[in-house]
Amino acid sequence: MLRRTMSLLLVVTAVAASVVTADDTPFFPLMAWDYVDDEETLAKMAECGINSVAFVPEKMLDACQKHGMKAILYVPALAGERWDAAFDADRAVAALPELLKRLNHHPAIWGYHLKDEPSADMYPALGRVAAELRRLAPGKWPYINLLPGEGPDYDSYLEQFIQVCRPPILSYDRYVLFESGSQWPVFWANLAQVRDAARKHDLPFHNIILTAAHWHYRIPTDEDIRMQVFGSLVYGARGIAYYKFMSESLDCLQAPDLGNFRGGS
Repeated sequence: MLRRTMSLLLVVTAVAASVVTADDTPFFPLMAWDYVDDEETLAKMAECGINSVAFVPEKMLDACQKHGMKAILYVPALAGERWDAAFDADRAVAALPELLKRLNHHPAIWGYHLKDEPSADMYPALGRVAAELRRLAPGKWPYINLLPGEGPDYDSYLEQFIQVCRPPILSYDRYVLFESGSQWPVFWANLAQVRDAARKHDLPFHNIILTAAHWHYRIPTDEDIRMQVFGSLVYGARGIAYYKFMSESLDCLQAPDLGNFRGGS
């Protein structure tokens, strides 16, 4: 099931405009929103067409390069130890010079993981670290993935993020495949608002879609995945991420065990 589902997504690169990297290599991001600390899993991801990973520890950078994967580097000194803790800008800024001197030259590094689903009150701290990354490591992505939402308050949430953090890419997630039934209207509304904010500021945007059944989310069908992927592309997404490739809880940030993972491998 997993290999068949992921393999059909390879057509994304044939129907979407590619991102061009600094060395003029066409690149359309297909990201596994996972923490990966073994090469066997990276090889399986590459076999399925995945070309980037959201949480990569330092020890896996060489393996990412070997398998042609772009890495969002995860280090606790930047991202923190807990998913629900406030972002510590002082700690991150202090860690950056040594970290970048030691690792920023690595060809696998695409960006640095800062925060998942921040509240707007974290933007000043995140913006401070993002500015330091732009200064010390131009071209690298200060990776911040945004909350889902809709309505005027969400427009404000997006606009504040863009103004304060000056991201090179917008990234967000919205999962609508519930056991009790799908909620497609909010998927499209959320997608449209992110698209509009990205278009207003001439930014690419990425959508994280649901591919792993867990908690109260059901096992996605091939049709569910096509709808999420191709719907995102129709709205202009320039990258797709999958939550998740591995059917298990995220093994970092002391993330909660959402439980009931099933239907994967």
